[in-house]
Amino acid sequence: MSCFALLLIIFSLGLIEKDGGFIMLGYVATTIYVSFVSLFIMTAIQHIMAWIDMAL
Repeated sequence: MSCFALLLIIFSLGLIEKDGGFIMLGYVATTIYVSFVSLFIMTAIQHIMAWIDMAL
């Protein structure tokens, strides 16, 4: 990894600023939330498809 790429990652994630930890926590929380919502939606779709399959 080049030095420029590493600097770009550090600045884009906000690790240089005082509240960089909160920014990282926000990124992690958003990732977990999106994963949970997508899992919930996929499970609901699977149950609906199974219900439709049994009805036919």
